[in-house]
Amino acid sequence: MSEQVEIVRAGVERIPEFEPLWRALFERHAKKGAALGPLLAFEESWRRRRAFYEQELQRDGAFALLAERGGQVIGYSVIRLAPGSDTWVMDDPVPVIESLAVLPDERGTGVGASLLRRAKDDLRAAGFATVRLEVLVGNDGARRLYEREGFIARFTDMAARL
Repeated sequence: MSEQVEIVRAGVERIPEFEPLWRALFERHAKKGAALGPLLAFEESWRRRRAFYEQELQRDGAFALLAERGGQVIGYSVIRLAPGSDTWVMDDPVPVIESLAVLPDERGTGVGASLLRRAKDDLRAAGFATVRLEVLVGNDGARRLYEREGFIARFTDMAARL
């Protein structure tokens, strides 16, 4: 891991390269969110996520970032725009970090922080003052990363099995 990490913007044409990273995120969610219920098969999960990325990355203001080391994609993030708040003054639309994934062997090396910082820098340069994201309950490592990078918890999303 002696080579530097490079963060680059990516478009729809690079979505196929996200698959191993989505798999890593899917497996982490499966482990951390087991109590949430049965999982889709990975292939179905990726089919849905890929279609979502294809749609979102064609919208104004949306973009993807790839973390590359030695020409290999080791992390990615997808940022999209969502409606602002009906209660608080914030950007409208507001940018949302939809996904952030890092290969398991690269976790803890600063790749996730680099992706977050670049996303925040690009959004700030575009005139935004706020960015949101969600983190799975139990994914404490990711939560700590986000808190170190200035994110604070605002809401708790709750679900009940029926």
